[in-house]
Amino acid sequence: MASNIRFQDLGRLFGIPATRARRSTNNALEVGKNIDEMLTYKERKDAEKEAKLKADSEKNFRMELANLILGDPSATPQEKMAAERYMNNGELNSLLSVQGQKSIDAERKKEAVEALKQKIEEARTKAEVLIKEAEEKRDFEDDVFQSSIKNLVRNMKVWNESLPKTEQVVYEGDIAKVESYIGKQNEGATTEAIKTGSASLDEIADSAQHSAQNVEDARKAFIRQMEIDHVKIKNGKVNMDGLPEKTINAGKKAGVQFYSEAKERHDADVKRLKEEAEKRKHDYFARKGFLNDISKFKGSLSEEEAKKIANEVFSGDK
Repeated sequence: MASNIRFQDLGRLFGIPATRARRSTNNALEVGKNIDEMLTYKERKDAEKEAKLKADSEKNFRMELANLILGDPSATPQEKMAAERYMNNGELNSLLSVQGQKSIDAERKKEAVEALKQKIEEARTKAEVLIKEAEEKRDFEDDVFQSSIKNLVRNMKVWNESLPKTEQVVYEGDIAKVESYIGKQNEGATTEAIKTGSASLDEIADSAQHSAQNVEDARKAFIRQMEIDHVKIKNGKVNMDGLPEKTINAGKKAGVQFYSEAKERHDADVKRLKEEAEKRKHDYFARKGFLNDISKFKGSLSEEEAKKIANEVFSGDK
């Protein structure tokens, strides 16, 4: 900007004598005016030079930016055209428009990815609910369950394949887990079969897996079937006398406890025989009479076994 000093007043400022005031003042004013014009001219030239430097700098910047875009193999034709316009005449709108559209496209792509992920997660949640219900029913072969699982797996795979490669790996494990239930066979009897009594003993035994509740359900179902078959139950235990070994093994697998009524009777008879023998072991004639009448005391024992036990008691006093 021009100087604020008025060089036309230099003569007065310099105190020129009055006798030379007119010419000197005029000369001084002329000099001041010339100096002022020179300064104004210099300032204008400096401003023009600064403006040119600024323009050149902006042009260089546009060229550098444009060359970066033009030299980028991934740049689209629209981006390259916009870069040339920006480099040649500083038209920024087209470049911003392309970049803006690119940002919009990127945001839309991001939203699409999130929507696909949400669909996969919702399908996974549905599958988890179906699997839990099937586990409670112990029925994975149900047609409705199998059809639903197959549809969910198919959709999850389609949606996952549409995701970026880096995102696909996140859901591959979940999809594989759900897919493992396709064609899965039942392990033992279903809950419905146990409830209705249509399950076999082997199926009941096989269902006693994976949880304490399954074992308890199988145990109750096995005992209920034993009651139906008129097998004696005492204190929650099943009398094993006369049962096939296969049935006993199946019951043990289902958490059932067994007892032998015959063994209990035998043990009771042995105990009673020993008590009677103990009463007579100090008297020779009592011992002899006891052995002669052993059939009255042997209970379920054979005569041979009863005499052997009595003699063991008698010999213990010698």
